[in-house]
Amino acid sequence: MCLTIYLLSDRALPVPPDATECPCLVLDRVEADGQAVILEGIRKIALAPFVYGISLSGYCGCYFGYMTAEAFGQHMADRAANPDTVYADTPEQAEAMWQSLMSGMRSFGRYVAAHADAGLAVYAVWEFCAGQKEPTRAAVPPSYFGGPGFERLPEDVLLNIIPESNGGEKGAWDPAAPRTHDWLTSESAC
Repeated sequence: MCLTIYLLSDRALPVPPDATECPCLVLDRVEADGQAVILEGIRKIALAPFVYGISLSGYCGCYFGYMTAEAFGQHMADRAANPDTVYADTPEQAEAMWQSLMSGMRSFGRYVAAHADAGLAVYAVWEFCAGQKEPTRAAVPPSYFGGPGFERLPEDVLLNIIPESNGGEKGAWDPAAPRTHDWLTSESAC
């Protein structure tokens, strides 16, 4: 089972995003025709007229994130020490994957910032489990998606996108630190 990431919106968004402005970001509109069960589940959580599936470079939501350079180096060292560790077939493929995920997350941050006036929310849920559990709810600005590292979102999370702070408020996370989402709590899959 894969984690799926949805972008919820009050209005239609341009799909696909401009590849020159948003490289490695893929958005697919979730339509009532053929995906009615998914929409029904999502709309139990949030009444969003428009829903989009999000992926980075075509990877499922399990890959919605990227590591810091240090964590990537450690991951590759672990792979060298244990050839059964699945990450990529070669260090070059792993590097390309890491670069595309970083690019996709940064593109997502820019895309969300450009459309923040559309009442956006990000919903992370296990595949086929939309609407089965009440998600952990939090509010984050678009810059949350642009950290030096961004670990995979926990399941059953709904992040409402809010305007960027004018600098007066302090967020629940350190802006200079990798996004580990430790400040969010979530229970296991549905």
